[in-house]
Amino acid sequence: MLDFRSAARKQPIVTGIMRSLDDAEIGALAAYYATLPASPRSATAPAQARSAQSTASPQRPTAGSPPSASDPSQKDGDVTAPSTSGSSQRDEDVAVRLDTVGDGARALPACANCHGARGAGAGELLPRLAGQPSAYIETQLRAMREGSRANDDGGVMRAFASRLTEAEIQALARYYAAGGRDAASRPQASGSLPAAQSRAVASGSSSPRHQAADGPSPTPPS
Repeated sequence: MLDFRSAARKQPIVTGIMRSLDDAEIGALAAYYATLPASPRSATAPAQARSAQSTASPQRPTAGSPPSASDPSQKDGDVTAPSTSGSSQRDEDVAVRLDTVGDGARALPACANCHGARGAGAGELLPRLAGQPSAYIETQLRAMREGSRANDDGGVMRAFASRLTEAEIQALARYYAAGGRDAASRPQASGSLPAAQSRAVASGSSSPRHQAADGPSPTPPS
């Protein structure tokens, strides 16, 4: 909220509101919102959705019957609806890998290093991603990538977002919006970097001042 008020982060409506509030009012709002429960979205939502799709038993037309007018996939007698489960699974696998492992070849540490396992958050400066609307996550990642949002500490998130493809941004947004898949049992691969090194990777520096041992480098709240 302070970033909105100072225009370090820009959003016309929110900035106008924040500029009408003093420090005490912003502090009271922050304390109130911090007491609210996290999103009720389940971490197993993606798996449940796939299970529901696989167990559904839609009625199929019998041989020689005309295609259903309500089903656009049934054209010219083709009554087999295309499946999107493979694509959805690939998208989720991409998101899970970026969340838990990252991509060392592109100097992308695991998202979980700073944002917690499955986007659960980790303290005041490491915001929760799980349960955020997918459109919001996409918008913020694009803004970081393009530089129109620049209130991240030391440009860390701007550097990471600039290395993500559009498909990866969309996959991550859907993954976190659904609560994050249960990836606790997935091993950390060599491509994953400790959280304390994330800042150094983003800036291209590996000097000791970027590798403090007292915890992960802070990132700004969403």
